[in-house]
Amino acid sequence: MKVLLYWHDIYLPYSDYLIRGFAANSEISQLCIVGPDEYEADAIYSGSENNQSFPEKVIFKKIKTYSFRKKWGPIKEFKKCIQEFKPDCIIILDEAFSVNVLNAAIANYLARNKASVLFYGFENIKQTPPIQFLASNFSLKNIWVFLRKTIRYFLADAMLQPVRSRLVSGGLACYQESVDVVHQF
Repeated sequence: MKVLLYWHDIYLPYSDYLIRGFAANSEISQLCIVGPDEYEADAIYSGSENNQSFPEKVIFKKIKTYSFRKKWGPIKEFKKCIQEFKPDCIIILDEAFSVNVLNAAIANYLARNKASVLFYGFENIKQTPPIQFLASNFSLKNIWVFLRKTIRYFLADAMLQPVRSRLVSGGLACYQESVDVVHQF
């Protein structure tokens, strides 16, 4: 099985154990590790205590990210990776409602690839318009925060949920609160 794994923090030293764990899985024939192009993998891994090289089945790929949010991969970049690598499984280490999960799922669909798209969720805050936040922290600055989060809630989270439900195969959650947040929608 060919696995494409995207994580916006994949090039940090503590990711070493994660990559080695996936690489040790005998079911995985090829592992494509994808992360933002802003990071230098060699510089990051030089700080790691484990200076062994990775198995040959592990390849690293960097993608360009949005200029306004360096951790979000655009659909076009995910699609290019998917078309080149042709994975059987795409794992996005990000919250179920993240832009990365949605963009990777849309890219997989547009690439006409049949891979399962999975997220690894660790969110623990139920998504609601932040009315309580604004009421207890009223200021001009917080009005902008309220508007931005409310628009995101209705447009990105609630309205796009039918798209996510159709294109994302499933996910893993690290604790019950994560499951509860996913089931909220």
